[in-house]
Amino acid sequence: GEPGRGLDVCTVRGRETEPVEIPATGDHVWGDELIVDQEPTATEAGSGHFVCTVCGAESDPVELEPTGEEPDEPAEAGPCGICGEVHDPKMMSGWWTGLLHDILFIIKRIAFWWI
Repeated sequence: GEPGRGLDVCTVRGRETEPVEIPATGDHVWGDELIVDQEPTATEAGSGHFVCTVCGAESDPVELEPTGEEPDEPAEAGPCGICGEVHDPKMMSGWWTGLLHDILFIIKRIAFWWI
């Protein structure tokens, strides 16, 4: 690293004195946390880096091994446990879509009883 500058502080009065040069240590002190820049996939490596706790410099890129895990396959289409109809699993995967489905089913039930 490069030398830095700081202010010396009087231990009696607490006042700052003349600026002083802080010598460079020459070595980085890398933090424990790996910062992920690109997540690895099942087949492709990712990358990350560490940050120096002294000067904030970033380390050279660190390669993250591919996970080797294939993404989960969507469930097979089957009858809905609420309405009995067959839905596309991709369409029913989000919580909002499921909630909307349940609300519409209840509205249909109420409308059926009013008729």
